Amino acid sequence: MAKSFVADHPNSKVLIVASDIVKYSPGTSGEPTQGGAAVAMIVSADPRLLRIEPYSGIYTTDIADFWRPATASEAMFDGRLSAHNYLKSLEYAFNEYLHKSKLHLNEIDYVCFHSPFCKMARKAARQFFPNKDIENTLIYNAVIGNSCSASL
Repeated sequence: MAKSFVADHPNSKVLIVASDIVKYSPGTSGEPTQGGAAVAMIVSADPRLLRIEPYSGIYTTDIADFWRPATASEAMFDGRLSAHNYLKSLEYAFNEYLHKSKLHLNEIDYVCFHSPFCKMARKAARQFFPNKDIENTLIYNAVIGNSCSASL
């Protein structure tokens, strides 16, 4: 939304603040993936740090893998279903991105992955970049845990 707003109003800047808190009960299979993160950034027409490509790949489907009932303080989840669909969704969305942008894999320098746990990010990277070493990109994830999507 911020990118679209700035495209329509190039003299404007948009401040984005996003945070995530992921909490599971001790001893559950979700416990190793809990964590928290936050980010603040400014989106402008003339960025100093990062330029967002004009293309995107989108894939959506209804998956009952993660939910939190209104009466609960912790999420319920199906980790295997979630992991399987993460990789499937990534494949569809990334292939659509490549098709729209007309880019080839060897032309892509950086990719950010939702990283609920380091192994998931490794699997995601191997799906498209089997020879790239991403270990140095997982340092913060190993320390802070799951940064979900908002603070990615």
